[in-house]
Amino acid sequence: MALAVSNKSFHQKGVGLPTGVIHGDLFVDNILFDGDEVTGIIDFYYAHDAAYAMDIAISLNAQAVLLDKGDQVRMQTFLDGYSELRPLSEAEQEALPILLRLGALRFWASRLYDALYPCGGAMVKTHDPEEYRKKLVLHRVS
Repeated sequence: MALAVSNKSFHQKGVGLPTGVIHGDLFVDNILFDGDEVTGIIDFYYAHDAAYAMDIAISLNAQAVLLDKGDQVRMQTFLDGYSELRPLSEAEQEALPILLRLGALRFWASRLYDALYPCGGAMVKTHDPEEYRKKLVLHRVS
């Protein structure tokens, strides 16, 4: 499956994307492992009802897009593995490039806010917003 960028606009619920409860923050540090085996998922603070493809986009940005030449291979490997359990619909495949940008924008804005307005004593670790600005640029329409 190619991750070509589409110029189509869409709204998650407006194009018939399958929806349900998603994690919304599936970074590697929210996945528990025993060796190579996943044994649990934690931190459901951002869980909400949305397109499943949005969770895929967030996970791809967090786990596969490392801003190096291996990004496309890692993304495709992730999608191939996911599709073995639940193949993506045509609408999801078409929406994924836009969702990758939306996910990158979400985490860039969130990290930028946390950096500009730190919450002293909070249990939130401040992350560098630059990583997600670069991911947003990477996913932009050319």
